[in-house]
Amino acid sequence: MSDVKIDRNNHVEDDFGPDGYITTLHPEGSFNDIRFGERVLVRPDVNFTKTAISVFVPVFISLGVSVWDMHIACILLCVYALARTRTIMIWFILLYQRYAPADIRLACLFVPSCSEYMILSLKKYGVIYGCAKGVNRLFRCRFPNGGVDYP
Repeated sequence: MSDVKIDRNNHVEDDFGPDGYITTLHPEGSFNDIRFGERVLVRPDVNFTKTAISVFVPVFISLGVSVWDMHIACILLCVYALARTRTIMIWFILLYQRYAPADIRLACLFVPSCSEYMILSLKKYGVIYGCAKGVNRLFRCRFPNGGVDYP
């Protein structure tokens, strides 16, 4: 088996995945059928303070602008929401990973899991194509599919 390292967020890293998002350890390096491997559940930390600041500061700024002109405030909020869509989607996926029951999270047949795949595809391909690849992966996550699949 390759050298396995665990980073400070308890993500398992090995030679088979970028960004430390692999959460599955495999006995003796066997990658043929993921259902026979040992699953490790990772609960990522979700920083609510950072998220609140990054969401509410622009809202308060736009409310201050709305005193002068409501149209400008709406335009600013729409531009900000479009610019931060990828970050917002990744935050909701991390929230799901943090609070979803273990039996649901460990039911995925792929490595990386479907939620990790969605995060990786959003980072690699952007919102539109990455989201389409992630949803396609969700539809494929059933028997007899499975195995190692990276975006």
